[in-house]
Amino acid sequence: MLQGGYFSKPQKGDTSTLGLKARIVFMASRYRRMMSERMKRVKNRRDRCQDIALSIFGELSQFPPEEVEGKLGGFFNRHPQLECLYLLNQDGVQVSETVCNLRKVAVRKQFLFQPAPKGTDHSLKEYYYALAYNHLNRYLTDPYISLASGNPCITFTGVLPQVEAGKSQILCADIDVSQV
Repeated sequence: MLQGGYFSKPQKGDTSTLGLKARIVFMASRYRRMMSERMKRVKNRRDRCQDIALSIFGELSQFPPEEVEGKLGGFFNRHPQLECLYLLNQDGVQVSETVCNLRKVAVRKQFLFQPAPKGTDHSLKEYYYALAYNHLNRYLTDPYISLASGNPCITFTGVLPQVEAGKSQILCADIDVSQV
Protein backbone atom coordinates (compact mmCIF):
# COMPACT_ATOMS: atom_id res chain seq x y z
CA MET A 1 0.00 0.00 0.00
CA LEU A 2 2.81 2.42 0.85
CA GLN A 3 6.06 2.53 -0.97
CA GLY A 4 9.00 4.86 -0.81
CA GLY A 5 12.57 5.38 0.21
CA TYR A 6 11.57 6.96 3.52
CA PHE A 7 10.01 3.78 4.86
CA SER A 8 12.47 1.28 3.43
CA LYS A 9 15.07 0.86 0.72
CA PRO A 10 14.08 -1.58 -2.01
CA GLN A 11 14.78 -5.11 -0.80
CA LYS A 12 14.55 -8.58 -2.27
CA GLY A 13 12.47 -11.51 -1.16
CA ASP A 14 11.74 -12.15 2.53
CA THR A 15 12.41 -8.81 4.22
CA SER A 16 12.01 -7.74 7.77
CA THR A 17 9.62 -4.95 8.71
CA LEU A 18 11.71 -4.08 11.74
CA GLY A 19 11.44 -0.35 12.41
CA LEU A 20 8.76 0.17 9.78
CA LYS A 21 5.98 0.65 12.33
CA ALA A 22 8.00 3.25 14.23
CA ARG A 23 8.56 5.25 11.03
CA ILE A 24 4.87 5.09 10.13
CA VAL A 25 3.89 6.27 13.62
CA PHE A 26 6.44 9.10 13.34
CA MET A 27 5.05 10.21 9.96
CA ALA A 28 1.49 10.11 11.29
CA SER A 29 2.39 12.30 14.27
CA ARG A 30 4.24 14.72 12.00
CA TYR A 31 1.23 14.94 9.67
CA ARG A 32 -1.12 15.49 12.63
CA ARG A 33 1.08 18.34 13.90
CA MET A 34 1.29 19.91 10.42
CA MET A 35 -2.51 19.81 9.99
CA SER A 36 -3.08 21.20 13.47
CA GLU A 37 -0.77 24.14 12.77
CA ARG A 38 -2.45 24.74 9.42
CA MET A 39 -5.92 24.83 11.01
CA LYS A 40 -4.67 27.31 13.63
CA ARG A 41 -3.35 29.60 10.88
CA VAL A 42 -6.67 29.38 8.99
CA LYS A 43 -8.64 30.16 12.16
CA ASN A 44 -6.40 33.12 13.01
CA ARG A 45 -6.78 34.51 9.48
CA ARG A 46 -10.57 34.16 9.63
CA ASP A 47 -10.63 35.87 13.04
CA ARG A 48 -8.57 38.81 11.71
CA CYS A 49 -10.90 39.13 8.69
CA GLN A 50 -13.94 39.09 10.95
CA ASP A 51 -12.42 41.77 13.18
CA ILE A 52 -11.89 44.05 10.17
CA ALA A 53 -15.40 43.47 8.85
CA LEU A 54 -17.10 43.82 12.23
CA SER A 55 -15.40 47.18 12.83
CA ILE A 56 -16.72 48.38 9.46
CA PHE A 57 -20.24 47.08 10.24
CA GLY A 58 -20.15 48.75 13.63
CA GLU A 59 -19.21 52.11 12.17
CA LEU A 60 -21.67 51.95 9.26
CA SER A 61 -24.54 51.02 11.55
CA GLN A 62 -24.40 54.55 13.00
CA PHE A 63 -25.42 56.14 9.68
CA PRO A 64 -28.83 56.27 8.02
CA PRO A 65 -29.18 53.95 4.97
CA GLU A 66 -29.01 56.77 2.43
CA GLU A 67 -25.57 57.86 3.74
CA VAL A 68 -23.92 54.41 3.89
CA GLU A 69 -22.75 54.29 0.25
CA GLY A 70 -20.93 57.62 0.63
CA LYS A 71 -19.00 56.34 3.65
CA LEU A 72 -17.58 53.19 1.98
CA GLY A 73 -14.44 54.83 0.58
CA GLY A 74 -13.20 55.96 4.00
CA PHE A 75 -12.18 52.51 5.23
CA PHE A 76 -9.25 51.75 2.92
CA ASN A 77 -6.69 53.86 4.81
CA ARG A 78 -7.52 52.20 8.13
CA HIS A 79 -7.80 48.71 6.64
CA PRO A 80 -5.35 48.34 3.73
CA GLN A 81 -6.31 44.64 3.44
CA LEU A 82 -9.71 45.66 2.04
CA GLU A 83 -10.12 45.32 -1.70
CA CYS A 84 -13.72 46.30 -2.38
CA LEU A 85 -16.89 47.34 -0.59
CA TYR A 86 -20.38 47.29 -2.09
CA LEU A 87 -24.03 47.06 -1.07
CA LEU A 88 -26.71 44.57 -2.11
CA ASN A 89 -30.45 44.78 -1.64
CA GLN A 90 -32.51 42.00 -0.06
CA ASP A 91 -32.86 40.36 -3.50
CA GLY A 92 -29.08 40.10 -4.04
CA VAL A 93 -28.86 42.90 -6.61
CA GLN A 94 -25.99 45.35 -6.19
CA VAL A 95 -27.42 48.77 -5.29
CA SER A 96 -24.14 50.68 -5.01
CA GLU A 97 -21.09 51.07 -7.18
CA THR A 98 -18.18 48.84 -6.13
CA VAL A 99 -15.80 51.05 -4.17
CA CYS A 100 -12.27 49.68 -4.64
CA ASN A 101 -8.97 50.19 -2.90
CA LEU A 102 -6.90 51.63 -5.75
CA ARG A 103 -3.73 50.11 -4.24
CA LYS A 104 -5.28 46.63 -4.59
CA VAL A 105 -7.00 46.82 -7.97
CA ALA A 106 -4.06 47.49 -10.27
CA VAL A 107 -4.59 49.33 -13.57
CA ARG A 108 -2.57 46.69 -15.44
CA LYS A 109 -5.03 43.98 -14.34
CA GLN A 110 -8.16 45.82 -15.46
CA PHE A 111 -8.28 44.02 -18.80
CA LEU A 112 -8.87 40.69 -17.05
CA PHE A 113 -10.42 41.72 -13.74
CA GLN A 114 -13.09 44.34 -13.17
CA PRO A 115 -15.31 45.19 -10.21
CA ALA A 116 -19.00 44.43 -10.60
CA PRO A 117 -21.10 47.45 -11.66
CA LYS A 118 -24.24 48.67 -9.97
CA GLY A 119 -27.19 46.43 -10.87
CA THR A 120 -25.20 43.16 -10.94
CA ASP A 121 -27.15 40.15 -9.67
CA HIS A 122 -25.28 38.39 -6.83
CA SER A 123 -28.21 36.17 -5.81
CA LEU A 124 -26.43 32.95 -6.80
CA LYS A 125 -23.21 33.78 -4.98
CA GLU A 126 -22.37 31.77 -1.88
CA TYR A 127 -22.27 34.81 0.41
CA TYR A 128 -25.74 36.00 -0.58
CA TYR A 129 -27.25 32.52 -0.56
CA ALA A 130 -25.98 31.87 2.99
CA LEU A 131 -27.63 35.05 4.29
CA ALA A 132 -30.90 34.77 2.38
CA TYR A 133 -31.69 31.09 2.74
CA ASN A 134 -29.96 30.11 5.98
CA HIS A 135 -31.21 33.19 7.84
CA LEU A 136 -27.72 34.26 8.94
CA ASN A 137 -26.79 37.85 9.78
CA ARG A 138 -23.09 37.46 8.90
CA TYR A 139 -21.15 35.14 6.60
CA LEU A 140 -17.48 34.69 5.69
CA THR A 141 -16.58 32.79 2.51
CA ASP A 142 -13.65 30.50 1.93
CA PRO A 143 -10.79 32.04 -0.06
CA TYR A 144 -11.32 32.43 -3.83
CA ILE A 145 -9.86 34.49 -6.69
CA SER A 146 -11.48 37.92 -6.85
CA LEU A 147 -13.05 38.92 -10.16
CA ALA A 148 -12.34 42.56 -9.24
CA SER A 149 -8.58 42.26 -8.68
CA GLY A 150 -7.35 38.74 -9.39
CA ASN A 151 -6.08 38.42 -5.82
CA PRO A 152 -7.08 35.64 -3.42
CA CYS A 153 -9.78 37.09 -1.20
CA ILE A 154 -12.50 36.34 1.31
CA THR A 155 -15.89 38.04 1.16
CA PHE A 156 -17.48 38.99 4.46
CA THR A 157 -21.18 39.82 4.17
CA GLY A 158 -23.67 41.03 6.70
CA VAL A 159 -27.07 42.61 6.95
CA LEU A 160 -26.84 46.23 8.05
CA PRO A 161 -29.11 46.91 11.01
CA GLN A 162 -30.82 49.98 9.51
CA VAL A 163 -33.87 49.21 7.45
CA GLU A 164 -35.33 51.74 5.05
CA ALA A 165 -39.01 51.19 4.25
CA GLY A 166 -38.76 47.46 4.98
CA LYS A 167 -35.77 47.00 2.66
CA SER A 168 -32.57 45.74 4.21
CA GLN A 169 -29.08 46.34 2.85
CA ILE A 170 -26.29 43.79 2.75
CA LEU A 171 -22.72 45.03 3.00
CA CYS A 172 -20.07 42.99 1.18
CA ALA A 173 -16.41 43.44 2.05
CA ASP A 174 -13.75 41.72 -0.07
CA ILE A 175 -10.57 41.23 1.97
CA ASP A 176 -7.21 40.22 0.45
CA VAL A 177 -6.20 37.06 2.35
CA SER A 178 -2.53 37.43 1.45
CA GLN A 179 -2.49 40.68 3.46
CA VAL A 180 -4.29 39.42 6.58
